[in-house]
Amino acid sequence: MDLTRRALDADLHVTATRDADEFRGWMESLVEMYRTVVVAGGDGSLGVAYNLLAGTDVAIGHLPAGFGNATAHLLRLPREPEALARVLAAGDARPVDLVSVEDRLVLFSGAGWDAMVAGRFAATRAGGIVGWSSSVVRSLPDLWRRASVEVLADGW
Repeated sequence: MDLTRRALDADLHVTATRDADEFRGWMESLVEMYRTVVVAGGDGSLGVAYNLLAGTDVAIGHLPAGFGNATAHLLRLPREPEALARVLAAGDARPVDLVSVEDRLVLFSGAGWDAMVAGRFAATRAGGIVGWSSSVVRSLPDLWRRASVEVLADGW
């Protein structure tokens, strides 16, 4: 994080929370004075930024620091800190398509069993491999139950 802060000659504001509403409130109190916000966190933290900054001209940068880092993979962000700092410092924009799910913008969404696992993981207090493994194990019985799922895209 310090490497990126120096590369961007940026201010640094730090908070530690797993509560999305608390994170949103904290971020909301700071973002008005910036044209670029770099989020060091996981996909959930980045999702808060997407929703808070949608429709503004504020650019969002990402330092992957979560468990899965699906966003970093989708955006093909480098894993090496020096290379990632160069991407951010260069302003290497990588546009994303967001999906609106129940009035919330997300980069990706799931339905069926993977959504059950992800939901259980989000609800658990354990993070990382422990929380993910526990969520998968608790969801195994659901593999043999066919869930009814309806996906609507643009009203279809």
